[in-house]
Amino acid sequence: MYRIEILSGALDVRYCFTKKSAKRLIQLFEEKNRMVHVTKFVRLHHDIFAWSAYEAELALYSDKGN
Repeated sequence: MYRIEILSGALDVRYCFTKKSAKRLIQLFEEKNRMVHVTKFVRLHHDIFAWSAYEAELALYSDKGN
């Protein structure tokens, strides 16, 4: 799961379950000249999860593997 925070304009947060949907949402906001911050919900151990900074430029903007 990815959390996408829209930083420009009114602060807003959106959530996406898949990398593909997150990538499309990021592209939509960028087309409207919005700045975004992306974090990923990651498993740390068995039943422990946390939001982690995510390398959006490498993982979401790249066409490799998508």
